[in-house]
Order: sequence, then structure tokens, then C-alpha cells
Amino acid sequence: MNAAVAAPTEDLLRSTCRREHPHCFACSDPAEGGLGLRFNIGPDGGVHAGWTPPPGCESYPGLVHGGLIATLLDAAMLHALFARGVAARTGELRIRYRNPVCIGAPITIHAWLRRQCGALFELEAKLRQGASLCAEAGAKFMRQPGVDEPADVPAAAQLMLPGRVCFDPIGVIRSEHQRPERTPIQPIYAAGCRGRVELRSEFAAGLDDLAGFSHLYLIYHLHQAGPPRLRVKPFLSDVERGVFATRSPDRPNPIGLSLVRLLAQRGAVLEVEGVDVLDGTPLLDLKPFAPRYDAVENPRGGWTDEIDEQTARCRGRREFCPPAGYVGDPPEPPVLP
Repeated sequence: MNAAVAAPTEDLLRSTCRREHPHCFACSDPAEGGLGLRFNIGPDGGVHAGWTPPPGCESYPGLVHGGLIATLLDAAMLHALFARGVAARTGELRIRYRNPVCIGAPITIHAWLRRQCGALFELEAKLRQGASLCAEAGAKFMRQPGVDEPADVPAAAQLMLPGRVCFDPIGVIRSEHQRPERTPIQPIYAAGCRGRVELRSEFAAGLDDLAGFSHLYLIYHLHQAGPPRLRVKPFLSDVERGVFATRSPDRPNPIGLSLVRLLAQRGAVLEVEGVDVLDGTPLLDLKPFAPRYDAVENPRGGWTDEIDEQTARCRGRREFCPPAGYVGDPPEPPVLP
């Protein structure tokens, strides 16, 4: 998340809505021609509202017009941004109609922020009537600079305003690690931990010619990272360090990097070892390790050189133990089938 985006609160929801949408069709009073929806913040940080479609909202007899359903879903997602103090405009809206919505029966609408990439926000919403999922939507909203930004935007946030860059994951990383606090830190402390890199099928041809490489760099989105910080306490140290002198996940751009051993390839799936990554982590890219290019002479590890190996190994493994019988890396990498 961008540091300039606040956590959702009812006060932000109401004040941003009043400021940005004083005559909103979805939430204005019915006496003023609106639908009278009132959104509230749920336990998951998203927003929800209830409404009963009255006569006059029909397309086919007894059924709510599809255009009105789209309006409700779009409004819900926008209010999920209002709850964070964000003013934005809809850039893309995708709707899937699953079941008809009947006139006169209560509906519930739920919307939440899926992810943020700079000024671009991706949201999702669902509309239900009783136990039936009637429609769901995904949308991209573009933030409007100068509308919702406070006058004294923090310097760290100002640095992020120009030049947004967004990425779509090319796959997902699978591992045994389900909780961040139990996941080993750095591949060297995840010895023996196997996992899979599952690429989307359209990228499978990009894996050609990997045979012969023993290791890969995985570049991924740290999707469960905390808020970005410029001073952190890394796992090896009890002293605060500058975040760019560490590999802490709580970075302005939460991007992770791991060097893992390549064991085998099966179509668009890579079997790897030394995985220090949470299960379900979005993969952004992968690159082969090439000793000719990646090895350096006389390397220095900065403050990490001050930490003894026993302390580093104990803290780095956390609760992870190599599998029984694991004796280290094989002397030669296997040839990919």
C-alpha cells in the first residue's frame, strides 16, 4: 500500500463522500432523486450497504435493470476508496451477471480494495440477494491528484506521486509456508524446503532453454508486507537500520528477491528448492543465475558481517527445520526433463 493512503474509517467515508460526491445518485436521499444507499465499513475494511429495489427499476418484468446493477457495484467500490480518503475516477469496469435481481427483495452490496499500484487502485464488489450471488465486479480507479491530497503530503509520499509503474503477476509461488512469522528468512536458511513456481500458461514458452541453469532469481510481490518504513529492525539485528540497507519486506515498493535451486520443469511449472517465500506469493519475474555475470570479487556484507553465523542461522530459520535426511545440495544440478 502507498503510505499516503489511510486506513478505512467512518469519518473518512462520510467526509470524503460529502466533499467529492455531494449529489451522488447512489447515496443521495430518495427525496432528491437518489437511491438512499448508506455504506458502512465492515470488519475486513471494505464497505457494505443494503437496499431494496423498488418498482420502477425494472428491465424485464420483476427484474432490476442491468445498468442499475452496474451503478450499484461501481458506487460501492468508489465508496471503498472514500473510506480511505481517496477520490478517484473509474477507468475500467468489468461485471459478471450471475443471477437475476428481483424487484422488492432486499439486496446487499460489498466492495473492497484488492490492491494499489501508485495512483491506480483495483477493487472488487459482489451483489447478493438472500443467499444468491447475483453479480460481481472488478474495476480499476485512477486517483485524482490535488483533490483528495492534503496540503502537507509527507515527503516520502511526494516522491511516489510522479511516474507510476504497475505490474501484472506472471504466476504464483507455492510453498509450505503459510504464516510470515514462521517463514525462514533468506533461501540459505530454507535449505531443503521445496516449492513450485506456477507460471500462467501464456508465459510457458518463456521457460525454454532453462536446462543447464542450476539456480533462479525469483522476483515477487511481498503481498503481506506491512506499511512501508524507512527505518527498520532487520531479523539479524536489534538496531534500527535504513530500509535500503536491509531486506525487510516493509519497503516503499514491496518487491522480494530470492535465489533458489532449480530442480525440474514440467510444462509451466518449476520445481525449486530453498524457498523462503509465503505460499500464494504473486510472481513478477524470474531470471537465471549466471556465475559469469553474478559472481563478484572481494564482496562485503556491511553491517551483516558483524553477526556471527550461529546467531544468523538461529534467527534466519525461525521455526523451520530441514526435512529429515537432508544433507545439502546435490553436487551437480539435474538435467531438466
